[in-house]
Amino acid sequence: MSSEGAKNNYFHLCMANSAAPHMTPIIRDFCIMHDSSITWRQPGLPSLLALAIALSSAGLPVPVQAQSAGSGQLENRVYDFDIAAQPLDDALAAFSRTTRIQVLVSGELTRDVASPGLQGSYGRSAALSRLLAGSGLVSRFIDDNTVTLEKPVELNSTINLDAMTVVDNQLGTITENTKSYTPGTIATATRLVLTPRETPQTVTVVTRQHMDDFNLTNIDKVMDHTPGISRSTLDSERSDYYARGFAITNFQYDGIPIQRNSAYSSGNTLSDMIVYDRVEVIKGASGLTTGAGTPGATLNLVRKKPTAYLSGHVTAEAGTWDNYRTELDIGNALNESGTIRGRIAGSFQDKQSFQDHYKRINKAYYGIMEFDLSPQDLLTMGFDYNKSIPTGSSWGGVPIFDSEGNRVHVSRSFNPGASWSTWEQYSQSFFTQWDRHYDNGWISRAYYTFQVNGYDAELGSAWSVPDVADGGSSGLSAGQYRGKTKSHAGEIYASGPFELFGREHELVLGVSYYRNHWKGKSWWDYTTSGTTAIPNYNQWKGEIQKPDWGSVSARQDELTQQRAAYATFRFKPTDDLSLILGTRVTNYHLTRDNNARETGEMTPFAGVVYDLNDNYSLYASYTEIFMPTPNKDRSGKVLEPDKGDSYEAGIKGEWFNGRLKSRNL
Repeated sequence: MSSEGAKNNYFHLCMANSAAPHMTPIIRDFCIMHDSSITWRQPGLPSLLALAIALSSAGLPVPVQAQSAGSGQLENRVYDFDIAAQPLDDALAAFSRTTRIQVLVSGELTRDVASPGLQGSYGRSAALSRLLAGSGLVSRFIDDNTVTLEKPVELNSTINLDAMTVVDNQLGTITENTKSYTPGTIATATRLVLTPRETPQTVTVVTRQHMDDFNLTNIDKVMDHTPGISRSTLDSERSDYYARGFAITNFQYDGIPIQRNSAYSSGNTLSDMIVYDRVEVIKGASGLTTGAGTPGATLNLVRKKPTAYLSGHVTAEAGTWDNYRTELDIGNALNESGTIRGRIAGSFQDKQSFQDHYKRINKAYYGIMEFDLSPQDLLTMGFDYNKSIPTGSSWGGVPIFDSEGNRVHVSRSFNPGASWSTWEQYSQSFFTQWDRHYDNGWISRAYYTFQVNGYDAELGSAWSVPDVADGGSSGLSAGQYRGKTKSHAGEIYASGPFELFGREHELVLGVSYYRNHWKGKSWWDYTTSGTTAIPNYNQWKGEIQKPDWGSVSARQDELTQQRAAYATFRFKPTDDLSLILGTRVTNYHLTRDNNARETGEMTPFAGVVYDLNDNYSLYASYTEIFMPTPNKDRSGKVLEPDKGDSYEAGIKGEWFNGRLKSRNL
């Protein structure tokens, strides 16, 4: 090979080495470097591996060797890492020093690429996945001690479909840039960081790649793409989600629970996906991490993270019914060392509708920063804002029958809402998080978020059954509603390994606090409601004068507080068997209309996972959840909380290191 050719195709072979002290740190850490002036080889390099490197440099295909029988044991080995955000070459050198694993990669692929770093205890594949986050590279182990890094290979096919690439690496926590529809690890169900196969509940994750491929720009669209979730559209502004027959009111943001006020649609279903990396759905009860809630499912919206390198996109799109949307998303390191990283994103959408006199403007803004306070400490701060401004809000549906029992026939574009009817909603959040990594493999996290969900509605809609005897007349339902919900949520927890009976297990301990205060006002118009304000329902075009709302008709004031402590244990009696036990003790206080209810509730969790082989696992779990109610019995006593139980058992499978997953009950 010529000197120029070597320069264009040089390879790094990372390996811990104390030889050649006169060379630079990078040259000491890389066993082989082909350049125009330097060629240095680590003594004792196997000739077969040297031949493979030479063939790769020449662009020739190299057959992949099968892994040895001991590779499974090595894959399960956990290493302690303390790698700061830095150039990828340096991060890979640090990885090799810790694991004694050789890393082969073309210098062209790592030039000017930064790594977000890594702190904590991880297996080799998980560690590589995190170090490579955002680089566009994937890893492939040649043998137990050697791994190559490369761009995903696109498979040629005569079928005009996007190629699917199967690679041998463990997906990381962040799904962005993985090009995958399956997640790596999640912590929504138990606070333990587990893969879906290791989690003894039904887990569905809509990844960033899934959202991008199907243009899922809001939470309604994501729910439509989530198996086992049904969506009920109440009107132009409200949606309810259901799982296993129960309404979903359990929302989490970065794992922190925020209860939804579904009746007044105060912002939770606004969520624009420009903000989020993925949406995790845990089916069944999730009282261990949620506290009070419903037993159908829990949604966890996980925000995007900053990048240690310049990345982003700008898009503009147009669709039918004058649907226009633009997006901006950009992230980068904000200092030379990469210890401060930031990201901003925003979207704007202006769209009409197939419905008469209806249109809506949506806005979303997002900003986040990360600060490496030390090699062990990471501080995160951010905010997000969503707002919806509709005109012609329908506020209800269309009656099926008229006063004589005949089917009501209206055009597809019929809108029962008045032309001035509107239901503005907004949601804004501030959040901060402090992560601390310890030398013994433990990690602690302190998280706080403040969220405001608000609404300002002036609503009018044709609501009553058309009266045939009066020429098809109908009444107008009209009302004005204003209010906001302020939520404070904080959580402190620590997780890590511990040894018992000669084996390593995992433990999570945490405390949480949640405060939700909803205040609202209502105005009802009695001059038009229930009258024949609309002469002919079938000819209704929304043209009617807005009422004079007058004085306030009702006020709402509801305060909810939760204080809780929880613990989760994951015992590993054998390599193939995992037992997960947890409990949460919650003190819940609800004040509504001067009526209070306080209760202490214990929520248990028990789960078992048994690995049948490399691809299949049996699992079973039991957990509970509760929901206090302000309702009273006929003697005036507040009713006991509603309680839900969740039993589940089944078999899960995964192939290609988690790229393909299945679940069969």
